[in-house]
Amino acid sequence: MSFASADSVDDLVCACNPADNLRNVKYLSGSLPKIFSDIGIARTFASDETLFRAGQPSRFFYRIEAGMVRRYVAVSARCRQITGFSLPGDWIIASLTGQSRYSADAIDAVTATSFAQSLIARAWRECPAILEEFHRLAHDQLAAAEDHLRLLGHRRSEDKIAEFLLMMRDRWGQAGIKSITVHLPMPRRDIADYLGVTVETVSRTLARFARERVILLVPEGVRLMEPDILRRDLATR
Repeated sequence: MSFASADSVDDLVCACNPADNLRNVKYLSGSLPKIFSDIGIARTFASDETLFRAGQPSRFFYRIEAGMVRRYVAVSARCRQITGFSLPGDWIIASLTGQSRYSADAIDAVTATSFAQSLIARAWRECPAILEEFHRLAHDQLAAAEDHLRLLGHRRSEDKIAEFLLMMRDRWGQAGIKSITVHLPMPRRDIADYLGVTVETVSRTLARFARERVILLVPEGVRLMEPDILRRDLATR
């Protein structure tokens, strides 16, 4: 499948009239506005398939529709730092300066919509409402990066893991999936690489939380039985 023709880009720009532009593009993390779906391409990625690698030319934006993506930077041949997990509704913008600054792999089966950066850049120039929404998305991603730094700053590993579970529950809720079960399709090594702890620490801490009946380990992830206890323990540190 090829990218949309120039006519589709014109349709995108023409759709942004002063009366309708905010209504058409607002909340890019929700249902994809038609003016974007007209220029996007639906793509699927199998588990562990790569969306892009660090250092490769950055030509596309991705909007995750289903599944989860890990974003990471390779520190060495055997070491990596996971910088975040992208859920349905999230946008992935590898770089605006030519080369991708990090890598991204599908954790489970992923469906995404890809957009040529050139088409989005033209829309930014000609439709201020679209640029405004991407500014909001950039602000949200900066806030997520700050949350990650704060998470890494916890001295106690169990505090990192407790806050991670609460954070993932909230993020799934923002994606429209509200449940006491926190969906965690990633392996525990991914959690360890995100939190800066060992796999053994993740497994040992989850097992202790389960023994204390704060959580219940289930095949699809973790069921938060006593989220208030996790939150209260964090507040008293």
